[in-house]
Amino acid sequence: MKHKLISTVDYYKSVITELDRNIKLLFISHFLWFMGLGLYLTLWPLYLKELGADPKLIGLITSLSLLIATLTFLPGGYLSDILGRKKLMLFGWLLATPSALVFALAPDWKIITLGIFLYHLSFILIPALDAYIAMYSPSDKLHFSYTFVYVLGSSSLIFSPVIGGFIAQNLGIRSIFYFSFFLYLLSSLVIFFLASDKKREPKLSKPTKTTVLPLEKPSFILPILKYLLGFSLLVLLLYPVNPFIYIFLQEYKNINLLQVGYLGSIGGVGSFLFAFLVEKYHKDKNCILALAITLVITALLLILLFRSIYIMVMAIFLLGASRSIEPLMKGVVATFIDEKNRAWGMGIFNTFIGVSAMIAPSIGGWLYAQNPITPFVLSISWGVLGVTIFWVRRNKMRGILVIGQDVIEEIFAKTTRKL
Repeated sequence: MKHKLISTVDYYKSVITELDRNIKLLFISHFLWFMGLGLYLTLWPLYLKELGADPKLIGLITSLSLLIATLTFLPGGYLSDILGRKKLMLFGWLLATPSALVFALAPDWKIITLGIFLYHLSFILIPALDAYIAMYSPSDKLHFSYTFVYVLGSSSLIFSPVIGGFIAQNLGIRSIFYFSFFLYLLSSLVIFFLASDKKREPKLSKPTKTTVLPLEKPSFILPILKYLLGFSLLVLLLYPVNPFIYIFLQEYKNINLLQVGYLGSIGGVGSFLFAFLVEKYHKDKNCILALAITLVITALLLILLFRSIYIMVMAIFLLGASRSIEPLMKGVVATFIDEKNRAWGMGIFNTFIGVSAMIAPSIGGWLYAQNPITPFVLSISWGVLGVTIFWVRRNKMRGILVIGQDVIEEIFAKTTRKL
């Protein structure tokens, strides 16, 4: 057992050593960013509540945030392939950094929306970031590069929520955002040291009247559609309840701010550890996706049915574990897209997922206001139904996927004509 552990550690050490310098810099930048985000991530709904937002409003604000982010993905993919990936990444990082100051200084939830707009408008960088990671990663290590940047880079979530909970308990939630701003600024500075993507690929021609988009027909849609549908199910399963989990724990399980911080860190541990399982069995993507959905269902049941803090620890650990599947999905999607169109393709992926996510919080907020248990029941029921259909009727899925491809390609054709 000890020998196997040592060999596993040596394997990951050698893989990380072989990664490109730019991937390592992105890891550092993400580590700093998620340290700042983790200080208030689990406390965010409680802060909105403190500033006068009720559950319906919290759900609406969350949906608005996701709508803004979703609307940036396709333009982000387009601009990334035209202007260059590093430039767009740097723009996004610097755009989001002052949002923490807005959160700190906001007297009420209305001013908070300005910071939310800045933060989620910065998601225009996501397709560029996804394409940049793929550009500097060998094809056989692509999935690990995404895991390294997104999951291991966010490993600061293991300890930052505890620190945030401690600060909130003693100084108030508002004071946290000043620390977050400093960490966001450090994270943005790291991006300046990335190599320009122009050194790795030819500059794309400036668009003219006859060359509107540097794209070809998205033939990659069909191979990735089943993963889009599966990951969308996971998103729809989690997002109706996600903004209200810690409000529910505080109101009905008597959890204080420091305990919220501890639980947030437990979720970070779950994501970190499960990432290694995902990395080890990444070839069995369907089973991992089904397992992630099952983890969410189990976690929500535990939160509903039990009051023990130890059971809550287990539930949040499982929720954290389920979130580590996103880098695997991005790695899968990226392998089906050629380098020229990769940022655009990742923009399609993120838009597809964003559309799934942005409606759910508003529905969850309305349901929570009627009865706090209802959004949990809805998510659990939807998850059980989705997994059952997926496994029982998986042989008939291809016909649905072909129809989905036709619909998306038609949207693609109309979009290119307009642009």
